[in-house]
Amino acid sequence: MGSVAGAVFTVDSEGPSYVPGAVVVLNSTRARALQAETDANGTYRFPEVEPGSHKVEVTFPGLHAEQEIVVEAGVVRKLDIELKPIAVTTSVPWCWHETLNART
Repeated sequence: MGSVAGAVFTVDSEGPSYVPGAVVVLNSTRARALQAETDANGTYRFPEVEPGSHKVEVTFPGLHAEQEIVVEAGVVRKLDIELKPIAVTTSVPWCWHETLNART
């Protein structure tokens, strides 16, 4: 088994700010998903992770990040993740109707 640990942060003009309470999910095609929440310092840890490729997804209201990682047996993989604003898209449904004039 390996492990994954790191911190979750945002960056603004003042520099990095660590994010407590972010949800961190480690997904793998070979094992069940693992979930953790960042502590008061914005750090998280998955102590027992199956070796192989994984995707780490982090969410916090209005923010999101994801990254692919490879975990090796016996190795602690450090992964600090920067959250970015979620892109907001809007759409306005519309329908174009052509009026046909009936001639009699």
